[in-house]
This record gives sequence, C-alpha cells and structure tokens, in this order.
Amino acid sequence: MNRVKKKSIGDKLGVIYAVLLFAFIYIPTVIMVVYSFNQQPSNKWWTGFTTEWYGKLFRDAQLWQSFSLSLKISLLSTLIVVIIGTLGAMGLTRYRFFGRNALTYSVYLPMIVPGVVFAVPLMALLVLMGLKKGFWAVALGNVIALRKCLFPLGNVILMLPYMILTVRTRFLGLDRSVEEASMDLGASGVETFFRITLPSIAPGIFTGALLSFALTLDDVVMADFLAGPNCLTFPMKIYNSIRKGVSPEINALETIISGLIFLGVAVYLLLKGRQDRAAAKIEPFHQTQTEN
Repeated sequence: MNRVKKKSIGDKLGVIYAVLLFAFIYIPTVIMVVYSFNQQPSNKWWTGFTTEWYGKLFRDAQLWQSFSLSLKISLLSTLIVVIIGTLGAMGLTRYRFFGRNALTYSVYLPMIVPGVVFAVPLMALLVLMGLKKGFWAVALGNVIALRKCLFPLGNVILMLPYMILTVRTRFLGLDRSVEEASMDLGASGVETFFRITLPSIAPGIFTGALLSFALTLDDVVMADFLAGPNCLTFPMKIYNSIRKGVSPEINALETIISGLIFLGVAVYLLLKGRQDRAAAKIEPFHQTQTEN
C-alpha cells in the first residue's frame, strides 16, 4: 500500500516537474510571438494588433546581408569539418600510433573549454601573421586565409569535436567483416570505402554536419573577436539590435525562426512516424517467412 502511495506521489511530482519545465521553456516564446504583433514599439503593454514589424523586417537589407554572410560561413565551415572530421575519426579509430589516446582526448577539449579561450589566441595569431579580420577568419574560427590558400588550424576548432565524436561512434559500431568480405570478393579499398563504409557512417556524418552547421550559424564568440568592421554576421546583427532593448522587429524575426524550427521538427516526426508504421507492417511478414 505504501509503495503504491509513494509511486502515485512520484508520478504527480514528475508531472508537475514536466509542466514547470515546459512552461519555463515555452512561455517566453509565446510572449515573444504575441508581442511581435503588438502596435506598441516597446514590450511594456499591448495596444493592438499589427503586422507592421514583419514588413519592416523583410525590408531590412542589412539583416538579409548578414544572414547571407552567416549562411556562407556556416556552409564553408561545415564542409571543412565534414572532410577533416570524417578522416580524423577514421584515423583515430582504425589506426594505432603513438599518442593516439592523448590525441583523441585532446580533440574533445573545445567541447568543454569556453570558446573565448580559443578566440583570443586566434585573434593574436591573425595580428602576428599580418592578416585582416573578416569573412575567412570567422568562417574557420577556425580557418585563416593566407593569399589564395586556406590553412585549417588543425580543425575548425569549435565544431570538429562534435563531428569526430559522432562519426567515431559509427566507426566503432561498424562490422569490419563486411568490409573484409567486400575486398575478398575483389573490391579495392577505395571501392569498399565508398560502397560499404561510407553508407554505414553516413548517419554520423549527417548528424555531425547538421550540428556543426547549427552551431556555426549561431556563433557569436568567434564573430565578435574575429569579424572585421565590414563582416557583420547574423547573430552579431541580432546582438547589436537588442543592446538597447528587444525591438518588435527582433520579436518578429525570432517568431519566424521558431516557426521554421517547429515546422522542421513536425515534418521530421511525421516522416519518422510513417517510417515506423511501414516497418511495423513489414516485420510480421518477415516473421511469417522465417517460420515457413
């Protein structure tokens, strides 16, 4: 009886905790959405409904230029992270060499060390090498532009650990006997990699790339330290806009971003639900075939 009572109390506390957690996360978002349609320029009180701020937002040329710049930086950074991270994960997993364990642990340091710790030395390095701050410095926060060449500083510092971690996990779970069977049947090492290994680790590459893209697009620290006066990224544009308070245009912008995120999540859940239902229909058929 006491156990049932304790379990009931625990369930109620769990529900209360979940409600408070969701309220803490989503109530500010709901308030932001509501005030994005407010006629009053400040967020102090509600005076009436309007879509004026959305019109101003879409007419803000500087905002869209900063978004375009951040998109280019994110795509370039993600491309370099995918290449270096995949090869790095493969090297750390497949090959044995002196200092491998130390190198593996050191790769994950940017995940636990504040970004400013890396941004300050990079800024000093730019000065010592006589390079200008701007697009390339921010893009690779990472990568420094020297004449017509790009020099990765060992990795795209802040993003590479996430790529290596996700891809390395896929490598560790990969059945090497499948690759060996492929080569026994006459396939070369390159053919085996592209036909067997790469499709097997593709989910890890996609996850790492998506995470790297999102983190780069959202980056403020590297942009603040390494961006020049003519290199205004999207997060820095938003940051500069809210220094004197949250304007209605920012509320409208965040509403659009939140809506796109929720839409993306909804589409993903819908597709995943269809895939799970299709798999559930196929599974009994396979069981029947196995029994026969």
